[in-house]
Amino acid sequence: MLSKVEEMGLKGIIPKIRIGMGLNCGRIIAGNIGNDKRKFYSATGTNVIIASRIESLSKIQNSQLLISENMYEQVKEELAEVEYWGPQQLKGIHTAIGVNKLAE
Repeated sequence: MLSKVEEMGLKGIIPKIRIGMGLNCGRIIAGNIGNDKRKFYSATGTNVIIASRIESLSKIQNSQLLISENMYEQVKEELAEVEYWGPQQLKGIHTAIGVNKLAE
């Protein structure tokens, strides 16, 4: 996603922008929510909230992609370089979560 946004910005398809993403993995609750007139698919649960809180750290840390330590353990063989920021206390989450910044 990051490279596609950058490519589209360079081609003038969209304005040059920076985006922020926070990734986490784990069990979630997902499904259709709503009624017959208005339905939408949604995901929720602690792991979704953790990803959202990590994404909000990307603004503070001026990073486009942050991942939880849990996510890092799942994909570390695929990553070139990360910077470990250590445990972060996230709003509404009682346990500190390890956060990694991916090299840009």
